[in-house]
Parts: sequence; C-alpha cells; structure tokens
Amino acid sequence: MSRRGHDPGHRRVSTRGSLDVVGTGFRLAGHVTPETRSRIRAAERVFDLCADPVTSAWLQEQGPPVESLHDAYAPGRHRLDTYEEMVERMLAPVREGRRVCAAFYGHPGVFVHPAHAAVRRARAEGHAACMLPGISAEDCLFADLEVDPTRHGCANFEATDFIVRPRSVDVRSALVLWQVGGIGVLTYQRASLWSRQGLRVLVEVLSRHYPADHRVVLYEASPFPIVPPTILRVRLDALAGSAVTLGTTLYVPPLGDDREAPAEPPAPDGRSTAAGTLVVAGIGHGGADRVTPYALSWMRHADRLFVHSEDADTVHWLRTVNASATPVPAPGDDPSPGAGSSPIVDPVLATLGTGRTVCVAVDGHPAVGMPVVRELVRRARAAGHRAQLLPAISAADCLYAELGVDPGASGCQLVAAGQFAADGHRVDTATPLIVLRAGAPDPSTGGSMTGPLSRRLSALYPPAHRVALVEGADGPADAPRVEWIPLADLPAARAAPGATLYLPAMGEAAMDEDALRQLGLALG
Repeated sequence: MSRRGHDPGHRRVSTRGSLDVVGTGFRLAGHVTPETRSRIRAAERVFDLCADPVTSAWLQEQGPPVESLHDAYAPGRHRLDTYEEMVERMLAPVREGRRVCAAFYGHPGVFVHPAHAAVRRARAEGHAACMLPGISAEDCLFADLEVDPTRHGCANFEATDFIVRPRSVDVRSALVLWQVGGIGVLTYQRASLWSRQGLRVLVEVLSRHYPADHRVVLYEASPFPIVPPTILRVRLDALAGSAVTLGTTLYVPPLGDDREAPAEPPAPDGRSTAAGTLVVAGIGHGGADRVTPYALSWMRHADRLFVHSEDADTVHWLRTVNASATPVPAPGDDPSPGAGSSPIVDPVLATLGTGRTVCVAVDGHPAVGMPVVRELVRRARAAGHRAQLLPAISAADCLYAELGVDPGASGCQLVAAGQFAADGHRVDTATPLIVLRAGAPDPSTGGSMTGPLSRRLSALYPPAHRVALVEGADGPADAPRVEWIPLADLPAARAAPGATLYLPAMGEAAMDEDALRQLGLALG
C-alpha cells in the first residue's frame, strides 16, 4: 500500500505560527490533562477531531474559536486524501502566524497519521510544533483488563499492517491488534464494521501461531464513567463471527498465561465487616500536569488517599489535594507479592475493611510494571471489596509524543529491561522496540541495566544502530531529555532508572502478496 506524498512547494513566510497537537483521551473530557487544557486555552485557533459530542462541546467552552475536522471524512473517500486535507487545514492558520491547537481523541500520536504529518510539515516550514501525550485506547485496555504489558512483553500492530507485513510472532508475549473492524479497507465508511472478510483473514493468520481454542479478548473503551467497557472473550476460532466495530481492539494473551483478565470478584468471605471501594489511579509521567481530571477527582474525594510515588514534590502536592494523603514505600521497597506482610497492601486492606473508599495514587500507569498493584487488587477482591484501575499517561505515551513515533506505522514491541535482558524473548528487528526502565539497577551486579541490555541487543542490531534514551521532564517548565547514541555507546550512557530506551526498526517488513490478494489490495 502506498502513502501519498504532499506538495513541498509551500513558501516560507516571515511570520512564524505554532502548532500544538494534543489528545483528549477517551472519557469525555475527563481525560484532558491540565497540560493539554492550558494549550487549548492559549491557542488562537482550535481544530477538533474528538470522538464524542460532549468533549467537542467542552472544547467550544474553552474560549478560542473551534473548527471541526470531521467533515473531511466522506463515504468512499480514500483515508489518506482525508488526512491530507486535515493537515492543510491545520497548517493554514499556522502559516498566517497564528497559535494553533489541534485536539484529537485518545493519544494524538497513536494511529493518528494527520497529527504526525502536521507536526513534521510545520517544523519543516520553520514553525514551532509539538505533540503532547494523551490517554490511548491501549492505556484504557491495560487498566480495564488489568494486564501488565511488561510481565511477558507486548507487541502491538494495526491489524491490516499485521496481516500484509508478516512479523515474527512471539506467542510468549501479549499481542494487541488495532482497528480489527476495518481490515483491508482504505476508504471511509459509515458502517460500524467495515470488513467481515478481513476479520476472517486475520483469524487465518493468527491460527498459524495460536491454537483454535486460545481465548482472545475483544475490547472497546467506554467514554462514560457509569458504563462499563465492552469486553468480549471468545475462542480464536469464533473470532471471525464475533460482534466487532471499527473501534474494537483485539488483545491476544500469551500462550500459557491464564490471567488474560481478572476473574469475577468473589462474594465477601467474612473477613471484613463492610465492603470498601478501592481505586488505583495513575499519576502519569510528568507529575501533576498530567493527572487526568477523572483520576484527580478520585484522589480528592476518597476517604483515604495512599501515595506510592518516588517523587517528593508529587507527594507534597497530593497532600494539598487530600489531607489524608499518606506516603507508602516507593517501587522496589515493597516485598514481592505474596511474601508475607506488605507496607502497601496491609494498610490499604485494613482501611477497606472499615467500608471506606480508598484511592491509591501511583507513578505512571497503574497496570504497567507495578506487580504490587496486581497483588493489592487481587487481595482486595478476595476480601470482598470492589476494585478498579484508572488509566494514566505511560512512559511509552511520552516517547510517542516526544520522538514523533506512531505505533500504527510499523507496530511496536514493548518490554521491561530486566525481563527482556534475562529471558531472551524474540525480537523482530523490522518493528521498533521500546524498553522500559532501561537505567534501573541490575539486580545481579548493582550496576545499570544498560550493560546487560547492550549485550542482549548487540546480538540483534549492529553497533552503529542509533538508539534513543528518553527521560521525562522533571516538571512542567522542563523539557524531556532525549539522547541519540550508537548502540555501542549504550553501556557508558548516563541513564536515570526510569529512562526509556527506543530502538528504531531496521528496514521494513516485506509485504505478503497472498494476504494482499485476500484483502483485495494492490501491491505497491
């Protein structure tokens, strides 16, 4: 499938406008971070491509004039033509010297071709342009299904791309496939499902790697706090006939992992006098400026707030949000899940036992690389309490925005540094790789994980392959730190414990002509 280019002949102008591309998440306006809200309100012109009328109405109330981009879609029109129109409409006032903000639903850099194209083109023409991270559908999936992508690793792809550019599938890792309702369709349609045939082809491809009775999950985030997400668990051989829409995401658990999603909470077992409510809310990467309003509401109104953060400023701020805020040990100080008493789990369970609403605020995303959260939720439910996780902006979200990486373009593999260096999971070098906590201490030597990572990666990539170390900003006034280095220099690189390592793909996966023919697509 070819990508159509743009006209490079736009003249440079003497005035310099700017473009901020932001995401509104999935929970109406409840996922709009303070950072995003401030960019919207400071703009002279706002463009709207949100998924629901409530968020669009909220945008209208922020002050600047708002123009919807939804009318660029038309039945039968090639989506790349639609995206090109959107890019040019966003850039027109930028070229006039105006400050422009474009608001997309979800994360503006995840499967949003016009957002990335607009930022690249604006910078090429000499204008300031940036992208801010937002809550993606994957963030919601990890929270609602309570699956940790770092537990076994996780690969994600746009479903059509996964079929026509076959990848090396590691069935020991989780697999996330996006837009399974629109496989092989390049033009816009108004139907909820664009291609049942594409779904059948997907099942055929997955069946080469997974048994027919492997249970997969069809997921769709809910925009409403009182409406649960759509979660449908089916056997792989029943997937082709399942209820699917264009917004459905497919989660394929690792083979041999029975914990594809939490079991139904059991009835109270008598150990607590009353059922409490537990909400584990992510603070997100970036501190207070990236906490969603929905998460902040739970933090503010909980009967008791526990704070599980490595950042002293965040702990101090949350004490101003809720006077009951109590710090608990930071990640790494807590004993292994199930290993006797826990300074995190035990006080939370004791408070829940009095029937109170408890919120636990944690750095980053509560489902990503936080085994103590999984243990806390498991034990809370076993005691008869209600429990849920709220999504937050993850380290990967920040990387997508800062580096201009779109996992929809060539997929993405996500692993945790320690697990990846130790167990040798398969890596497809034609797919970008993200390694979380690349600077964390190596438990075997006490040094940085950059050493073991370098040894593992050097067997897969050439020494000159350029990689990026990305560290989040310390505060809203600071810029993230991005350092591009040859892989050979990684062992000596300065990397904070929470640094994220990004390895671009080497080349591009070849197209499968048989798959293209099955989907009715042309090669090229």
